[in-house]
Amino acid sequence: MFDSLCTHALAWEYNKTLYNARIDKITQPKKHTVIVTVRKPGKNHSILLDASPDSCHTRISNQSFINPITPPKFCMLLRKYLASARIVSVEAIENERIINFNIQGRHPNGHLSNWVLSLEIMGKHSNLLFYDKDTNIILGALKILNSSSNSQREIAPNIPYTPPPRQNKITLQGDNISDLKLIAVSSSNHFLDKFLFQNVNMVSPKLAKEVVYKVFKDVNAKVGEVSDHTWEKIYNLLYSLIYTPQCNPSIFYDEDNLVDFYLFNLEHLNLKTKTKPTLNEAIDTFYTHKSKQEEVQKLHFTLSKSISSQIKKLNKKLKSLKKDLVKNEKGEKYKLYGELITANMHTLKKGLKTVTLYNYYDNTYIKIPLKASLTPNENSQRYFKKYAKAKRGIEIIKSNIQECENDLNYLNSVKYSIDISGLSELMEIKQELNKMGYLSSKDKGKSAKKETESSKPMKFVSSDNISIYVGKNNKQNDTLTLKMANPNDLWFHTKNIAGSHVVVRNEKIIPQKTIEEAAMLAAYYSKAKHSGNVEVDYTEIKNVRKPKKAKPGMVIYDNYTTVFVTPEANTIKNLQPK
Repeated sequence: MFDSLCTHALAWEYNKTLYNARIDKITQPKKHTVIVTVRKPGKNHSILLDASPDSCHTRISNQSFINPITPPKFCMLLRKYLASARIVSVEAIENERIINFNIQGRHPNGHLSNWVLSLEIMGKHSNLLFYDKDTNIILGALKILNSSSNSQREIAPNIPYTPPPRQNKITLQGDNISDLKLIAVSSSNHFLDKFLFQNVNMVSPKLAKEVVYKVFKDVNAKVGEVSDHTWEKIYNLLYSLIYTPQCNPSIFYDEDNLVDFYLFNLEHLNLKTKTKPTLNEAIDTFYTHKSKQEEVQKLHFTLSKSISSQIKKLNKKLKSLKKDLVKNEKGEKYKLYGELITANMHTLKKGLKTVTLYNYYDNTYIKIPLKASLTPNENSQRYFKKYAKAKRGIEIIKSNIQECENDLNYLNSVKYSIDISGLSELMEIKQELNKMGYLSSKDKGKSAKKETESSKPMKFVSSDNISIYVGKNNKQNDTLTLKMANPNDLWFHTKNIAGSHVVVRNEKIIPQKTIEEAAMLAAYYSKAKHSGNVEVDYTEIKNVRKPKKAKPGMVIYDNYTTVFVTPEANTIKNLQPK
């Protein structure tokens, strides 16, 4: 994402924004992320420094993070030295993706000192180092590297700071086009963009592709296709883009997903583009979106895993209960044994181990085990007691089966909701599962001081210009059905399939077309999304009720009509508000 060109442009922006800013607060919310909050007259800025392998970058951002109760050692080190210090300059190291924050302040021993907080934006080798500028001695780093783990460079406290090894590449300001052409002789079969990236300083893969595209209108050109005249064109274009770029910070979208950002528009991407006033704003927009996407993915995985585990346990429990039910239903024979012994009491005596008696219910003979130590009357009573016990057991087991099936229906509805929810809806689902006791302690995470602000149901507009609302989780479903809807509004739900509650505002008479579209929304936002001829029930809201002690999102209804629909993505898209 970040290349040398962006690094240098951002350092220039930082110099204007952060010059003489005083450091007010330092936090480390994540293992590889440090946030330095600075003060300037009338304005505070939070500088995010991220050295994680997959999203290394820096930006000034208002994004909030949860900080650990105990600050990590590196965070404590920075606080010790940099509290109330001021940023005197920000610089990017030539031909490198390194931003240095030059800082001046009082040493803990009292004398005036100069330090460097250096962010190295280098993928898996990214790091944040803190060293004394006057002595060039490292004071600390996010990632400590000893000689055994890195043969080229050692990073550890109390040793001299050494910059990353220089890459053997051509610098356009110091070398000429003949040097580039000379190297190209042995690389004629190589793709031109990769050749430029591998051999020219300050050229990243995406800048190389853009140059090739501007020259050839094709990113797949080979080195061997380049004529002498074209080499001059490439050289001049690279020089102008690197040393005199026309800054127009841009964000690139694929549908509604943010794909990338850059210092200017990249035509070769052929994506929807939005421009920002500053590069920092483009970077902040991109990484804030990326951070939310990652948070959604992480929360989705955690909740899905927990719910799937609960469903697996409940299915196992249900199978066991049904076996117990079959076993207890055999208790009816104990009643029969007791009745037959009682009917034949006069012919029986104590001491018998078995007896064969006529079964007047089906006109057959049946062999009944007896206890020799008991009288006939005691044997009959023993069987009646066994029957009574089995009968009580059946009632309990049936109740447990019903409870288990209710839990499964609820969890399946939650599992469906997880699949269609964004961050705010997922947070609501997490809170709901916490309250219901379905999350293990390790999945609960830190409890928020206050509940997440309620998300709102989706709104669609039918072909007849009538509002249709769709819930995305149980909280939204309950709010929509039990609070937002009016008694005469129409309520839709897939028959016996987990899905969203759908409500159509009843404006006198609801046309059949709107009913069909609402039913399609109910089918589309359900587990039957990819099925055909989905059964959808609809009725007036006044016929929908929530039973006492029912779980979130669970309702019962009557006086309904059933329709069959097949979900169509294009139809759903046309119903979304313009």
